[in-house]
Amino acid sequence: MKLIYSFFAFILSLGFFNNSVLAVGVEYDGYYRLRYHSFYNLDLDSDQKPNLRTYADMRFRLDPTFFITDQVRVFSSWNILDGLVGGDPFRGRSSAYPARSKDVLSLSSGANEMGRQIERKDRSSFLYGGAFSPDAAVETTDLTPIQLRRAWAEIETGYGIAKIGRMPFHLGLGLFANAGDAPDQDVGSTRDRIAFETAFGPYYIMPGIGWMYEGSIDRSRDDSYEYFFLLGRREPGNHISLYVSYLAQDEAIDATQNGDLASSGTSYWIIDLYTEQMFRQVKWELEIALFVGTFLGYDLFALNSASRAIWQRDKLSLLGELGFSSGTSAKDLSSKKLKSFAFNRDYNISQILFEEALPGGARLTGDPADDERASAPRSGAVSNAVYVRSKIDYEVTTWFKPYFNFILPFAVERSLGSGGRFYGFEYNVGGIWRFNRYFSGESILAHFIPGSFFKTDSQQHQSFLIRLGFNVEF
Repeated sequence: MKLIYSFFAFILSLGFFNNSVLAVGVEYDGYYRLRYHSFYNLDLDSDQKPNLRTYADMRFRLDPTFFITDQVRVFSSWNILDGLVGGDPFRGRSSAYPARSKDVLSLSSGANEMGRQIERKDRSSFLYGGAFSPDAAVETTDLTPIQLRRAWAEIETGYGIAKIGRMPFHLGLGLFANAGDAPDQDVGSTRDRIAFETAFGPYYIMPGIGWMYEGSIDRSRDDSYEYFFLLGRREPGNHISLYVSYLAQDEAIDATQNGDLASSGTSYWIIDLYTEQMFRQVKWELEIALFVGTFLGYDLFALNSASRAIWQRDKLSLLGELGFSSGTSAKDLSSKKLKSFAFNRDYNISQILFEEALPGGARLTGDPADDERASAPRSGAVSNAVYVRSKIDYEVTTWFKPYFNFILPFAVERSLGSGGRFYGFEYNVGGIWRFNRYFSGESILAHFIPGSFFKTDSQQHQSFLIRLGFNVEF
């Protein structure tokens, strides 16, 4: 927060020193969304009987831009009544809602593990879900009726653009960093940063420093910080970028005062490579993210990747995708090795399996005291999985586009007590209703059929989801 306060003081000073009116122009964009959800049997009958949960939620997002001078712009993003009217889509412990389960990577409020901290001393069961970006650590208790998400300034110079403040962060497909600004996304990657972006013809570079989390005010060793460099080349039909980042936290202070994390330092490298190519009617994208270093005292070596091709002809579109997220085995954990790093929560490929909690019993976590922990990959994000996905949509009219989405996922490593590696398969049938440039709606039916992974921990009954949404974009 100190960076944000300094940022606003800096912007205000520009107006005083220039003896001019602070804001010379304002532009707005954003959206309003209203969604109805109905879930059936998300816990796969692990409690021996089906459950039904229905609720509605809404959000109003306003993104004003203030033009201070011709060279200085201030961007901001606000959430109004987000998750506070109607039901709660938030994940207050990300997967605790709506299937009454806890997250594989359970989080405690007010603590920090590169932004948040594990809640119990025995960490083995949680680390099966892998490391994660603190973008995912959004809890219901964090929400207020009016919430400032982001605020940053961009200052044009003769050599490039200087950026300072709390800003969005997006790379490639969004496996690691995803701005999450679409109406169907929830969290979004946000960073406190000072950066400088410049371009030379088709080439661009952006070095900078940032802060992932600011710990106790009387010490600096629990602060999470980063140094990063982005290099890319962009031309019509051709884009390639390389992102290299070093993140570190000298100490993670244990909020439970048991001293378990006091010496567990974190420092690791992130290398993210992205390319996009156009081949006539086919758009092909590939992103590979590598994570190497130390995470809370564990040796971290994880790999995430996805390759996507989209063929477009007239009103018909076909998508094919292959994705991979490395997994952590029991042998790895016993050797203090961590080989999982969850995808960003706003990289959405399905509606149930990688979005909602699917608890499968105590044996998948090794904790007999709690039989409602999630046995799926870290709920809300792809983790420990290899999957194939296909999607087809067709524009029947200018105002209606139906689609069919199918995903077939497998576990890379079996969790404790799982019946096998096959998660099952899921298909989604939906439609986009585009009334005009401002108003749209969406209807979705999702059906998940569990596989051998859940065999020993549930009745393996099927799960369903119905979602209806209405959006106003401006």
